[in-house]
Amino acid sequence: MLGGDQVRVNVTVAAGCALELEDIGGTVAYDGEGLPASWHVDIELGTGATLRWAGLPFVIADGADVTRTLHLKLADDSRATIRETLVLGRHGERGGRVVNVAQVTRAGHPELVESLELRGGSGVPGITGDHRVLDTVMEFPAANARSATDNAPTANGIAPATHTILELEAGGRIQRWLGAELHRSPLQQVAAEAG
Repeated sequence: MLGGDQVRVNVTVAAGCALELEDIGGTVAYDGEGLPASWHVDIELGTGATLRWAGLPFVIADGADVTRTLHLKLADDSRATIRETLVLGRHGERGGRVVNVAQVTRAGHPELVESLELRGGSGVPGITGDHRVLDTVMEFPAANARSATDNAPTANGIAPATHTILELEAGGRIQRWLGAELHRSPLQQVAAEAG
């Protein structure tokens, strides 16, 4: 993405149907030279419909200014599992600015309303700190109960990585991991097993 770019993705899954989306590559938002860019996704699921979307990383390069929005409209008995990965900066960069907004409703009632602003090089205590990767898996509704201390298994000598699990009152779940390197995220396996 370059400054001034506007991407809009509209997805509709009809009642009783299932759709699995697969990205063909990650996305890089480049220095917009003062011009912002936007990425908007609108999804509507019919009754009993299912969506799985394991999105690839969205990289916010130095100088980029991006607004990303997700509007997900769920019908009764529909299910959605979505993975979003934000990376502040390419190798050796601190990253630009991203505003990430998610609004999820079921039958017209809100299940999630969230707005998060991240700026590379100015981590926010209690949000990202000095981490540059924010990996998220959202499930609506949550497939099964998990412990808040779930860990990924040790692999190739890498210590287990913990992640945060937020159980939403309306029955959804958000799992998040913060880190410096995406390959250390335990959410790859979580996304594969969710839904």
